[in-house]
Amino acid sequence: MSYVNKRQRVFSEGSGTVLVPTRSEARMKRYPSSTDLRAWCDIVEERRQHILEYAAKNKQGICLEKLIPMDVLVNTMVYNKNVELLELERQVQYLEDSLALFKKINLTAKQKVQLDTLLKENNLETNEPADDDNGSNCTI
Repeated sequence: MSYVNKRQRVFSEGSGTVLVPTRSEARMKRYPSSTDLRAWCDIVEERRQHILEYAAKNKQGICLEKLIPMDVLVNTMVYNKNVELLELERQVQYLEDSLALFKKINLTAKQKVQLDTLLKENNLETNEPADDDNGSNCTI
């Protein structure tokens, strides 16, 4: 045998056989080629129609639950909802605390009139009882 045939084994010791990787150009495919001409055409709309028809034909085989378990999907959605709910509750508590703080401020008669006009312009109502005519400062 010539060097060309033995070139990989000339300098190796032992009688171990070396497997030469096979090239895939002579192998048979394990999947069929597409015979629909729309899959190979240059017109985008025809290729899109072919893909839509192919997906509709094989729709029963596509399911997100096969890739991700359903309980993981549900738990993730519930967790996201709970996080958003906690954030909204935190914001509502902040606004209620701010409102309670602002209600403790004593206003003059002129400020009360200005506040009432602003509330009426914005269609907001006050939950406070009507003012007494004894001249004392009321909280809003």
